[in-house]
Amino acid sequence: MVSNENYESYVNEGRITLLPKAEMHKYEGYHRENYQEDQRISKFLTQQSPKWAIIAGYYAMHNLTKLFLAKCNLKIGDRAAHTATIIALRKHIQDEKMREQVLTLLHKAQEAYDVLNSPLKEKILAVMLSSSLEERNKAQYYSEDFKKVMLQHAMYFQENIILPYIEIMQELTLHVT
Repeated sequence: MVSNENYESYVNEGRITLLPKAEMHKYEGYHRENYQEDQRISKFLTQQSPKWAIIAGYYAMHNLTKLFLAKCNLKIGDRAAHTATIIALRKHIQDEKMREQVLTLLHKAQEAYDVLNSPLKEKILAVMLSSSLEERNKAQYYSEDFKKVMLQHAMYFQENIILPYIEIMQELTLHVT
């Protein structure tokens, strides 16, 4: 898990910044296209290459989260981008209005996705993204040649982590004001 880093220190170090208006359209478009492509690739590769399906699935979640944060006028820098994204998501879903939206979406999604029945409530999104980063690291860096196990794992990851996360974040991204 990503430790509870200090949001303010990431802002002070320039890892999390305000997104300049002139850059907003391009930045949002980049992350929108990338998360959609990563999601398609992840689904496509599940049978052929479970390892790369997990990696692409994580990047779909990561890029969608960066799109969501862009809608909140935040930009994540290249340095420590994965951790900064998780920290910014954690901070942003603490906002009372956003928290209510997340809880409403989680309540709706709980019927379809068991993984969302968590005592963590709105914090589950940051936990899912952080856990997915760990899964991506395991698949990418510590992969063993157990294709059947990886296939089962990739299918579970696709259905129970990637899909619910993306559905909720897509909905949140549409309603950011």
